[in-house]
Amino acid sequence: MSVDTTFRQVVSPVSPEEFFGTIWEQRPAYIPGSAEKFDQIFSWEEFNRLLNMSKSWSDRTMKIILDGQNLDLAEHGRVRLTREGHQAIMPDPEQVIVLLRRGATVVLDLIESLSPGVATVSAALQTATGGVTVCNSYCSWRAHQGFMAHFDNTDVFALHIEGSKIWRMYEGRADNAIDVEGHNYGTFGPEHHERAKGNLLQEVEMTPGDVLYLPRGQYHEALASSDASLHLSFGIGQPTGIDVISRLLRSLPDESLFRENLPHFDRPQAHREHLRAIADRIHGILTQADLSDQIRDWQRDRALSERYGRFNLPFRDHVTQYRVRSLGVRADFSTGDPVLRLPGGEVPLKPEEEGAVVWIIERDYVEATELADRFATLGPDALQDLLDRLEASSVLDKI
Repeated sequence: MSVDTTFRQVVSPVSPEEFFGTIWEQRPAYIPGSAEKFDQIFSWEEFNRLLNMSKSWSDRTMKIILDGQNLDLAEHGRVRLTREGHQAIMPDPEQVIVLLRRGATVVLDLIESLSPGVATVSAALQTATGGVTVCNSYCSWRAHQGFMAHFDNTDVFALHIEGSKIWRMYEGRADNAIDVEGHNYGTFGPEHHERAKGNLLQEVEMTPGDVLYLPRGQYHEALASSDASLHLSFGIGQPTGIDVISRLLRSLPDESLFRENLPHFDRPQAHREHLRAIADRIHGILTQADLSDQIRDWQRDRALSERYGRFNLPFRDHVTQYRVRSLGVRADFSTGDPVLRLPGGEVPLKPEEEGAVVWIIERDYVEATELADRFATLGPDALQDLLDRLEASSVLDKI
């Protein structure tokens, strides 16, 4: 199955400019969509295909939740060998069927690269947001709740695939939640969450084609309202200041100051001066002129790593790819001198480039070979000239 989904298509009819300007990291957003919107992305058939890949699932990649309780897979599975030959607790299909009949929710984790349709959505979200994307699929049943009201440590895009499900969003939002003790959902008990979730903010019933965006930390819960329900949940993990410090810690042992013993605790003045020296040196490292560039390069590599080294066998040439930076970019062919309007200027265009330019800026990434196939009438030299101009204007970023 060949599937190609863009971020623009995922959030349509909301534009990417509106989404990142008024929604992203600010508030939940329910985006209704046509029933066939995700037909090529996922289905019961695809869920069953994944579920029947029995050696792919263990207590680390599969969850079974019954009426709010995460069941211990050790009690409903057996120890078997993985495809790598290691022992792991894997689900027992017969016991899973029994639990499904009782209304259990089955969650397949980390499927972002296991299904073609899911992979293309993951790539679109990752390219647009700059974060690392993981995807879990949820199969649930009428009136049987999976997770109780909770929050996630990532921004979430829920794409509804089959059936219907009622989602409730609450006013409560954890402050910059991360997967660290004291700042994640599992740290606190039910009483805390009941208080912290606050009043009901919005209730929606999602049907196929709908999208729900939830900012990191937003309290929510979901309950299937049809006999069977299937949805995908994409979590977007962004690096934080803690990641910067973690990376910094790796290099500190190379400097003698950070390996030096602290002064004796009976020497308070010397102790204060030593800590001040440490703080000054850390400040000096963090304010290096090129440190921001290094961190940005790391963020970029982290977000785009799955696009490196793409294969197109039996052709063995390197596949040249570009990330498209189209936010606020608009092609204007209404005048005799067509231009590509950018937030900081414009790029002159040629009338014959209209089809290629419009196609490019509606995408999240472009492969040079696909562009050449689609717009062969322009010729290789003209297409390369267009790519060079768009790259020079930062509309395209070579991966």
